[in-house]
Amino acid sequence: MLKKVASTLLIAMIAVVAQADLFVFRANLTTGQEIQTPAVTTPAFGLGRLKVYTDTNGLVYYEGFLEARKLSGAPTGFHIHRAAAGSNGPVVVDFLSQFVQTVDLGGGNRNIYFRGRITDRTVGGVLVTRFQILDAIRAGNGYFNVHNASFPAGEIRGQLAEVIAP
Repeated sequence: MLKKVASTLLIAMIAVVAQADLFVFRANLTTGQEIQTPAVTTPAFGLGRLKVYTDTNGLVYYEGFLEARKLSGAPTGFHIHRAAAGSNGPVVVDFLSQFVQTVDLGGGNRNIYFRGRITDRTVGGVLVTRFQILDAIRAGNGYFNVHNASFPAGEIRGQLAEVIAP
């Protein structure tokens, strides 16, 4: 009887944290999308994919993968900034502060796996909720940016575009 109650409680707890929504984004990262002077002229590029999940408790999780090629150095920063294409904006999701695994393939080529939670944060003195961050990304106002020692403002950048979930 006790095992049956425990099993029922476990099933109920899993149901409470069930996924509510899934959003999928992709980005083609290039040096030409960087907004800085002097312009970045390395041959670096990348392709990124981001999955964002909301749950029924109001939490927002992400996981993703970035294939970065021909970078001039190891990433020192990798995150999502909030801004439209052609504009710079503040960091709203910092991947390196959460789980990141980088596989160095040599020759400036790296595969980067990442996952964590999108949380509320203060940007420019204003509280921005995790749902406002997700809404901005869904509206096309979010971009991946990869920084390194040679390019502290970013070597490659790519605007996130929502795609149909698999």
